[in-house]
Amino acid sequence: LSKLQGGVSIGGFPGFEPPDDDERYKRIVKNASYTGEEANTWLKEIINYLRQLIKLYPGKTLAEILKRHGLSDTEVEEFNKALREAYNVARRLNNQGVRDETLSALKELLLTLGVSLP
Repeated sequence: LSKLQGGVSIGGFPGFEPPDDDERYKRIVKNASYTGEEANTWLKEIINYLRQLIKLYPGKTLAEILKRHGLSDTEVEEFNKALREAYNVARRLNNQGVRDETLSALKELLLTLGVSLP
């Protein structure tokens, strides 16, 4: 999520730090100038994470899971907002590097976890 948001901290989780010696990658993340293919890879990482959460906490919403791990209501909303923005990135870059199955899987997982979508 942090990569898609310019490397910022999200919901109390640390922000993404590109390797110090990779100036190109730092610019890509900081300026959100990633390609659809890069976004697709990062979205697949998010999908894998969400699948693991569902497996570990069946029947729970993302808000319940995050609160169980000590996040505040504000941090939970920030995390959900970042997921909605990631979904919007997936929609915007669909067929421009983000694959249909990535978009579909992300949508299904977010809905399963109770994350409202635009």
